[in-house]
Amino acid sequence: MLFGKTGREIDGLWRTVADGVIRGTIPSSSAKVSAVSEKDDNHVICIYNDDFLNEEEVYAVRDGILNSGIDKPLKYKADVYTYLGINSSNQWGIDPVLYREEEITFGNFVFDQLYDKEPSKSAVAGITLSNMSSPLFSISGPNRNCIIPLTLGIKSISRLVRYGNSNDQVRLAILFHDRNTCIKGIAFGASACKWKETLKVACTYKMRSYVIKYSDRKYNNTKYEIHIWENTVLKKIKHGYPKIPKEEKMQLSELDKQFENLLVSTSNVMFSRIGPILRPKKKFLREVYVKDSTGQIKFKIWSNEEHDFPYNVGDSVKLKYVYLRYDSYCGQYFLEKNDNTRINKCNA
Repeated sequence: MLFGKTGREIDGLWRTVADGVIRGTIPSSSAKVSAVSEKDDNHVICIYNDDFLNEEEVYAVRDGILNSGIDKPLKYKADVYTYLGINSSNQWGIDPVLYREEEITFGNFVFDQLYDKEPSKSAVAGITLSNMSSPLFSISGPNRNCIIPLTLGIKSISRLVRYGNSNDQVRLAILFHDRNTCIKGIAFGASACKWKETLKVACTYKMRSYVIKYSDRKYNNTKYEIHIWENTVLKKIKHGYPKIPKEEKMQLSELDKQFENLLVSTSNVMFSRIGPILRPKKKFLREVYVKDSTGQIKFKIWSNEEHDFPYNVGDSVKLKYVYLRYDSYCGQYFLEKNDNTRINKCNA
């Protein structure tokens, strides 16, 4: 519950709540607004939660309210939603009851003109969504300094990767999740060094003062990515997301257009051919081939080090978080290593 005086204050709060519920930023199916009493000028907005004994759901609704930009004091009371009376004669024209139906389309919603109609895809392919709405899906455009808190867990953190000769020319790649979908995060220089030492996989953080940028659509099939700076605030949450969304391990024959420019993970594959080391640019390049029972595919491995491939033909591995690319000249798909990539050797 949150309170506000009848008039512009409660009108603005209700519109924000309605937008958050419809968008899925607030994970609730309905909300109500009502006068506290007939003589009282104050109103109460009540946001429905199905199971008040489920601590995870209660925290999710609370975080959704905060992520919607509402910083008013919140109160929680069991069963108040059921017994809350409705004052329908509201001079501000506010619809006192809101229900979110699955078939509602954003195009019919009053706030649609302010937002993207289609949410960004998950940066990690092969994840079965548990919900069609969540905090990451609610990101509607770039923002140079987001002060609205965003609650995210960490699925993966890369090592520090050097991209120049200077000591501060390093970057850090992070895969964030909201227990439903994933987004790529990145930090550079001193920020990368700071967060590499601070952030931990499987922990949940409340984030403020971060940046939302458009992804380079030439290389990524997601709309947005998160950039974090030295002054970004990341506060660890004691009772965070209990689960990390898991991706499906794919066979090579399953890698097709729907996963192009996304991070894919494979089931067991074997190195069938290892090419010589080349240096077409500043980085070294090695082209290898991996195969399984369903097919074979090229795997491009870029590296700053000439001798950075401790594998042999016949080695069995699982590839995790490799980009699926398309070579328009050859008309074929190939895999490409990136900062998040892991090559895990399988037991013989």
